[in-house]
Amino acid sequence: MSINYLSYQDQVQRAAKRLLERKAEERKTKSALLEPLSPPPAAAKPLNNYPIIEWTNYTAREVLADQDVESDSSTEEERYIYEETLGEGSFGGVVKALDTTRKCWIAIKTVLLDAGDNPIEYIQRESATLKLFRDNRVPHRLNWLAEEQWPDEDSISLVTELIPEKNIDAAYLSKKASQEELTFDEIITILRQSLEFLSSLKKLKIIHGDFKPDNMIYERLSRYLTVLDAGNAILPTDEVPEILQTREYRCPAGILGGPCEGTEDLWSLACIIYELLTKETLFKFDSMKSDSEHSGDETDICHLEMIHHQIGLPSPAYLKKCERAERFYTPAGLPENPPQENHTPKWDERLDQVARDKKIPPKQMGQLISLLRAMLKYENRATSEELLKSPLFEQDVCFHLAGGLPKEGQILIRRISKVFSSAVGAADMTIDLSSQVTRTCYHLPRDPCNRYEVSLWRTDQSLISKQQSDIKDGAILDLKSYFPQ
Repeated sequence: MSINYLSYQDQVQRAAKRLLERKAEERKTKSALLEPLSPPPAAAKPLNNYPIIEWTNYTAREVLADQDVESDSSTEEERYIYEETLGEGSFGGVVKALDTTRKCWIAIKTVLLDAGDNPIEYIQRESATLKLFRDNRVPHRLNWLAEEQWPDEDSISLVTELIPEKNIDAAYLSKKASQEELTFDEIITILRQSLEFLSSLKKLKIIHGDFKPDNMIYERLSRYLTVLDAGNAILPTDEVPEILQTREYRCPAGILGGPCEGTEDLWSLACIIYELLTKETLFKFDSMKSDSEHSGDETDICHLEMIHHQIGLPSPAYLKKCERAERFYTPAGLPENPPQENHTPKWDERLDQVARDKKIPPKQMGQLISLLRAMLKYENRATSEELLKSPLFEQDVCFHLAGGLPKEGQILIRRISKVFSSAVGAADMTIDLSSQVTRTCYHLPRDPCNRYEVSLWRTDQSLISKQQSDIKDGAILDLKSYFPQ
């Protein structure tokens, strides 16, 4: 169903009427959700001239089943059944709908063809980038499903998987967020999965360009991160825009016009991890101002002063590479404006304080501070591949699910050491099968013996099967043997 936002309420009424008229068909559709997936298609083909990237860290990568389903470009309104509105704006909106072909819930982002400020170009660019991510099996991506433009309609739509959880900012950082905090282990898992995502982008020579908590969703039950919004991604053929990244997460090169190294997203990620640990923004600006209001030299000077306070002055050699450095520094490399007094604690001192307050082991916090120090640099940052080798990530096991699973039910996984302990606790991981179809790189807390209890459950909470499995880094977990023959 295409969504025409010029007469949105009429569209909703017509959709509701169709739902009432086709209750029998919908019951059949919903019952079909229990059917297993069809066999996976052939391996993905390269998009344009981009190669399919293999992950060097995962030797069993080539046997993963790709379950992505291409759109059939159907023009029938029955393809998508409207459920509810998730958000609206001046250019269009996002709705939740049931895809009767894929038999799953989806999100449809729609913009009007006559809207200003090039939203059509933006959504087409996001669609092409997400498709590139899909064809190269980038982990932790938002999965692209289709780009739709139906005949006689004045809008264009991007169809993606639906993730019902709130983004990290709304869930854990904003004033309206719940008081529940992420644990240190969960924050480290978010860091590792973000690095896996950025590592794949680095191999494609792509910069995400807007890495921030609003564009990240972390599902606590499945311990899974999804990175959203690829509309600002910088491809190898693109010129780097003058304004790079959201202000609070903008790296020095984005302010000074410095050379792009392809590690700019790592600066943003370091700011995000600091924020998750402290509930404080590392480089704080007035949240009521728009990013355009944050773009003047006065605000850039304020931003640079905060950076100087946290990591010191840039080297004169680096400033010579920056197109806009002369606006802010003398030929000797000193700030043009005398710095204002700043009593904010240094970021690493603040994290040491957090470790003491939250009783985080000093060794683990020390390893994290070393990682963030390698990311918060003017230039020559460590790469995501180098950062992934940190012993800090040895607490997790990374594994993948093979294909051929049903689209309803749950997988529960517990460490064997936890199963046989006297304390009975919740599962270490709960995977909702309706949302895992295209996902890889799951992360489990490490068991001393790398052995886990894996159980498969129906939606009515009845047990299908329970077995013990060895799960090591890079393993492919194939659950076909769990199904009754």
